[in-house]
Amino acid sequence: MISERLTTTPTKGLIPVKLRMKFRRNTYRSALYKLENLLSLREIVDDYRAEGERVLMAVYAEAAQDFLVHPDTIRADLAIIRNYSADNLRKWLRKGVGFSHIEEANKLQHIAHKPPMQLIEECYTLGGANGETMTVKELKAHALGEQIQKTKPETVGWAMRVLGNFPVLLGWPEVKVVRFNKIMDELQELLQ
Repeated sequence: MISERLTTTPTKGLIPVKLRMKFRRNTYRSALYKLENLLSLREIVDDYRAEGERVLMAVYAEAAQDFLVHPDTIRADLAIIRNYSADNLRKWLRKGVGFSHIEEANKLQHIAHKPPMQLIEECYTLGGANGETMTVKELKAHALGEQIQKTKPETVGWAMRVLGNFPVLLGWPEVKVVRFNKIMDELQELLQ
């Protein structure tokens, strides 16, 4: 099943709906073609890896000409998809998980203390604020939230003290300070 975001009709806005649907289809196809190219390249790269860095970089340079990118981009993209199975990578794309999500999950694994695959799958199983696949920003907040829950109470206290200085540092009016303090009280209660 393809992500709801890719199959549902977007809400009417400034850009015509028909054009937005075209954008969605083309973006999905583009990501899928990119993935298929990377998977094909990944199959042969290991054969050249044993021949040394210079030969491997020559392979990246040749592929880069055809991918219309820099060789470093090829290398980075292969690092993003790692050795994840082709089936998982295709499934993630269908679920609305892009290369940026995968890259972020790879970076966040140590902070969240979860394997990247689990973080990636949580993007669509848990979903974001609107119920669809998490955005990359939501994924990062989710992973960092996992870490915040595991921090020591004194770290939370320190963070609350730093946040508590915002009204003074920013010179907020009294009305805004009262509202902020109410939110801080709720946050303090939540973090205990």
